[in-house]
Amino acid sequence: MNKHIHHTISLILPTIDFNSFKYNNIIGFTGSIVRRRLEIIPIYWHYAFIYGFDNNQRLILIENNEKGVNWIFWEDFIPKVGKWEFIHIETSANNFEKIISRAKERSKYPYHPQKNNCEHFVNFCVFEKLESFQVKNTEEITNSVLLLLESRLINIEDPIIPKFLKEINTLRNLINLERGVKELDDMVKRKIEIHYTNQ
Repeated sequence: MNKHIHHTISLILPTIDFNSFKYNNIIGFTGSIVRRRLEIIPIYWHYAFIYGFDNNQRLILIENNEKGVNWIFWEDFIPKVGKWEFIHIETSANNFEKIISRAKERSKYPYHPQKNNCEHFVNFCVFEKLESFQVKNTEEITNSVLLLLESRLINIEDPIIPKFLKEINTLRNLINLERGVKELDDMVKRKIEIHYTNQ
């Protein structure tokens, strides 16, 4: 399938004829945020915001993905089968310049799943907040699972446990995920240190 996706180093946008639409009896403008389920991992969403309509009345969105910030036609953004929804309808026509200026600013930064993903991008462009609730939720769930595992392992006396705890530490460092519980943090570090000191 030949998708009309345009990737650029510096965001260059096509000319639009108008930037308003009607959805559920609400008039929306540039900056309205839409998301769709990811086909590969359907617990996650891919985000973009409405830019406007070209002279052929084709709806254009702006998104951020692994190839950077780009514009894409609605029919290519929304899969033929799958869930999508608006999560914000921009009701002011006065924010066009600010939103597009922020999009151009963010186009200079490479995509990063934890620090600069599609949700970070749309939230920055529309609300000037560089945040992703998907990342926060994933980090909280991952940390909860690891904390539970570490708290169970810390009291087991077996020579393999410090090695396993060290692997969990390596994973935490790799994904930049702090434990957030000082007492457990100290206990894990001490158990690892004692094991490797006595070898």
